[in-house]
Amino acid sequence: MRKERIAFTPTEIKTFFYCPRLYFFELYLRKKPSVKRRIRMALGSFYHVLERYISILEGREAEKTVSIEFGGYILTGRMDAFEVREQEVVIHEYKSSKGPREGAWLSDYMQALTYAFIIIRKRRGKARIELHYRARTVNFDVDSDSVELLLRALSDMYLIKKYGILPDPNPTPRKCAKCPYRDICEGMSVDGALASWVKEISPVQKPQTTGSSL
Repeated sequence: MRKERIAFTPTEIKTFFYCPRLYFFELYLRKKPSVKRRIRMALGSFYHVLERYISILEGREAEKTVSIEFGGYILTGRMDAFEVREQEVVIHEYKSSKGPREGAWLSDYMQALTYAFIIIRKRRGKARIELHYRARTVNFDVDSDSVELLLRALSDMYLIKKYGILPDPNPTPRKCAKCPYRDICEGMSVDGALASWVKEISPVQKPQTTGSSL
């Protein structure tokens, strides 16, 4: 029997790598954002609008929707900006936060990697990532280990989205303190039906010294 195709966005993938259980809650128990959260979202939107115009002035194409279908998945999302440099597509992802001291947050990186993966599958060429935080830019090649992480995440997300399977959380004091689902989550078993491997991975992604486009 052919596997039913289910759509996922790079933003969903970012949420999954931040915390798989938060991804579950956002799917099935979405709460109205707090006033503080809405203000941060508005500031983030303003930042992205500003970066969009800067990108256009610098000759990049901004806010382009891209999509692919493969296996049982549909990946679709809107890139912040991209440009072609000598047959290589450079994906630009903008974040209004400062980011970690070095490298990038894994969740941010996997979001940007998803766009790179889509481009590689569509163009059969090379892609690279420039992840822009407020104070600095981090550059990444697309490596096979990261693509394997993406495919592994999609496999789990498929089960969560299609069958409503509860995953384990990826808890840290900082995340849990500001999570709107904290009370609900704390009342659940930490051993969900879907064991989480995300919590075993470093939350910071450091640029690879070498990489290969797939």
